[in-house]
Amino acid sequence: MLAKPIFTGLKAAGAIAVGAIPLWYLTPKPAQAVTLTYDMTVDIAQGNYKGIYQGSFSYDSSNPLQPCQDDPAFTCATVQQNKLSVLFNFLGKAYSEKQDLDYEFGFPAVYFRNNALVGLSLVVIPPTSDISFSILGKSFYIGFETYPNPITKQGLVGSVSYKLKQLPPPPAPTPPPAPTPPPCSERCESVPEPSEVAGSALAIALLGLGLKLRRNR
Repeated sequence: MLAKPIFTGLKAAGAIAVGAIPLWYLTPKPAQAVTLTYDMTVDIAQGNYKGIYQGSFSYDSSNPLQPCQDDPAFTCATVQQNKLSVLFNFLGKAYSEKQDLDYEFGFPAVYFRNNALVGLSLVVIPPTSDISFSILGKSFYIGFETYPNPITKQGLVGSVSYKLKQLPPPPAPTPPPAPTPPPCSERCESVPEPSEVAGSALAIALLGLGLKLRRNR
């Protein structure tokens, strides 16, 4: 049984209210393979695990997003289609996309609606983790009814925020090489040597002096 239909039920509770970032603004031309990375911050404000926890996810934006398998009203970036990778550090342990409860069924996934980011859907339960937890859009849960936590049933305990990492600037264009002068043809005039130029200038000066003396006579 898939865990992610829970995500659909959270829509009315405001799970899709993540700060909208238009996908058309971020998605490059299809010919370009650009990996987009979002940093995410989980802020647990109540319960036994209060604190700030960090993570991120990345996906290849060159492949188009597909309708989500649990709700076609959303489009999703997935491991299979977009090489989605997840890293979340929680209670001293790092979790990846492979720890998702339904990894073999195509989860986790990043949800979009109307080309705007909704958020990540990631569900992890024991024995993969010491406690069950989930990131569902903008909400963070520890234990919930579908997958009860044997240690504590705390439910919604925190919020999740996302921030797109700035894309690196494109490399500066390489300046073109300096043009090579064309080879000289048979009619090219030879460049006079500096001594020849100096001699010519002296001869012209003497000629001018001679003309001046001649006029003064």
